[in-house]
Amino acid sequence: MIENGWLERVPIAMEEVKICSFSKEQFEKLVITNPRIAIKIINYLSDKLNDSFQQAGDSIGTSIRDKLLRLIVRLADDHGTKTPSEKIIELNITQQDIADMIGASRVMVEQTLKELQKIGIIGKRGRYHTLRTDSCMNDNFS
Repeated sequence: MIENGWLERVPIAMEEVKICSFSKEQFEKLVITNPRIAIKIINYLSDKLNDSFQQAGDSIGTSIRDKLLRLIVRLADDHGTKTPSEKIIELNITQQDIADMIGASRVMVEQTLKELQKIGIIGKRGRYHTLRTDSCMNDNFS
């Protein structure tokens, strides 16, 4: 996103995407001539803001383990393919990516992932992380 000529954020795609661009003037014209699009944009941004508030609230005063579990559950819900016993998170995501998402070091993420794998909450299937989906997990971590 560019504001006043400066790049404010650097988005990183975690899966294949198509990028479309248009000028501020083109965007304003689109919104003025199509009010339904404006409503959809407002709803989308509202949902994203709610998600951001939820994530911020989830991370305050919580352990790396809890932050990691919440992230894994969210990624499984958003990007997971369900099997009878687990959700396969079909994202090419590194330990560093995860660390950046939860505000932890890669080493802490690696140790916590190993701990969660050892007790059977998460696993690996090829290059993808998995989340166990039995009723006990659903009751305690959703």
